[in-house]
Amino acid sequence: MSENLKVHDKLIQHNLVKLTSVERIKLLFDEDSFVELEGLVANKSSGVIIGYGTVNGRLVYAYSIDGGAINKINSKKICNIIDMAVKMGAPLVQIYESIGGELSEDLNIFNCYGDIINRNAKLSGVIPQMSIICGTCTGLLALSAAISDFTVMVSGQAEVYINEPEDIIKNEGKYVDIDMYGYSKHCANIGNAQIIAQDEKEGIAITREILSYLPSNNIELPYKDSDIIESLDLINDENGQYSLEKILGHLCDKESIIEVNKDLSQGMKTFIGKINGSVVGIVGNSENNNKLTIKDFNKITKLIKICDCFNISIISLVNCEGFMESLEEETGGILLEGAKTLALISQATIPKISLIYGSCYGAIYTMLAGKGSSFDIVYAWPSSRICVTRPEKLLKIIYREDILASEIPSKKEEEIIKGNIDNITSPHKAADEGYVDDIILPNETRNKISNALEMLQSKRELSYPKKHGSVLI
Repeated sequence: MSENLKVHDKLIQHNLVKLTSVERIKLLFDEDSFVELEGLVANKSSGVIIGYGTVNGRLVYAYSIDGGAINKINSKKICNIIDMAVKMGAPLVQIYESIGGELSEDLNIFNCYGDIINRNAKLSGVIPQMSIICGTCTGLLALSAAISDFTVMVSGQAEVYINEPEDIIKNEGKYVDIDMYGYSKHCANIGNAQIIAQDEKEGIAITREILSYLPSNNIELPYKDSDIIESLDLINDENGQYSLEKILGHLCDKESIIEVNKDLSQGMKTFIGKINGSVVGIVGNSENNNKLTIKDFNKITKLIKICDCFNISIISLVNCEGFMESLEEETGGILLEGAKTLALISQATIPKISLIYGSCYGAIYTMLAGKGSSFDIVYAWPSSRICVTRPEKLLKIIYREDILASEIPSKKEEEIIKGNIDNITSPHKAADEGYVDDIILPNETRNKISNALEMLQSKRELSYPKKHGSVLI
């Protein structure tokens, strides 16, 4: 492999507690497996290393920008390696650290970026694309990184943004605190990065792990791990409830869970993991029956898109009472975001299994558990609660006349709710109507879902001939 950095540049990188492009590439690929391509193009100062090798024994292509500018020479190298990756049906890893476009190339820089982004967009959903942000990644290059299936940012040294901070301050016409603008915490909070790594070695290690969960392309099925590590036993919390964390510990193979978009929102959690060696995507509400927000919808949409592209089954763990009632969410477009999420879930053709383990009221059933919206299997625990709307509201409507006719309506209302809420929200009622396939005990969950996954692996759905839906998802 040729060294694309001079000795003093290497020392500078190490003084900044950064790795060189060559070191990053070596960490990404299995030992002695990387083969550099076009290493002699121009004068070795093209600023990009491209090539292929194996990651966990499987073919992967990659390019690494060493901190220099994007120009006609290195953009062509990048396009060549992307084209090769799709021809071979293999994943692509993009390692970014660049000062931006080489302005001396004038308008030609548009084509340099355009050729790369065009390929990123067209190959989205065809082969896995992963980005590791190790330094500056701004402007059009940031758009390229954002198209990736997963973006990993290195805390403390990576920057991602489309507009320069000083331009924002100037445009606002007032002081704006943007100390964290473009950095990992900010990007995680708004969804520009799915995973934050503490250093480059951790970021590359996470990338290697995620690649082991994904198939090489959209035609293959995800690799099934034959070396299954049993899950933990399901344990009651002190208050007799089950936390999402403990459900995941029971459901998934030990140490197989990776949380993605952790900081985007707190109400909804999204993961990739394994159940009896089979890769699954998991969406689940955190505790306390959190209501869904726009950011929650964004998390769900991102994960299901990836899973549907790469034939990964989805598990929905439901304990949610509805959508967040706030003026901010309403004016922010929660209706449209909810519609996008529901449309995407309905259109996804992968196996979809839902477990209702807590509350499931109103539109939440349709979105995250509904057989009508194409969930294949719906399970519920005996302690779960299912209702067409908030049960208190429904009981007030049903018993309206009795409440109004009583001497003390508020007391009568309280008595009616207390006496009827268990019956009106019983999962057995939903099962009687066919909205739940089976009511299972908590400790049966892993076996039931694992068996359902095996049964659904040959699932096929016919779709109407069309380019795409008109709802922008």
